[in-house]
Amino acid sequence: MVIPEISTGIFCYSKINAVELVFNTILTEAEGLKHLQRLKFVLFRTEDLEFYKNRLAEI
Repeated sequence: MVIPEISTGIFCYSKINAVELVFNTILTEAEGLKHLQRLKFVLFRTEDLEFYKNRLAEI
């Protein structure tokens, strides 16, 4: 499964909101993903990685 970073570039969607949306979706759907082996986050900037690391630390 690949989760692209949504509209945080050209459309200026809030990075914090994007990260929350991504993780809320993953956590909601995780139980039904019985055959998932890998989850890949597709980020375009190194600075965005910090948002994901911080959110992962909260889980």
